Amino acid sequence: MRPPNFWWSNNANVFSVLLSPFAYFYGKISERPFGKGYQSHLKVLCIGNFVIGGAGKTPLAMFLA
Repeated sequence: MRPPNFWWSNNANVFSVLLSPFAYFYGKISERPFGKGYQSHLKVLCIGNFVIGGAGKTPLAMFLA
């Protein structure tokens, strides 16, 4: 699945204008939605991000396990 072409364009078009409010709220939610962070005394390895499916997270986690 490819990102839409307007993501990489500096020209404002109808898609970027319509999606900009959603982008603002997504940015606010993903900043730190759960308040203060937790400091672990153990080493932690984070695999993945907000992508659902097809990013290769499960095979990598199984390989590392």
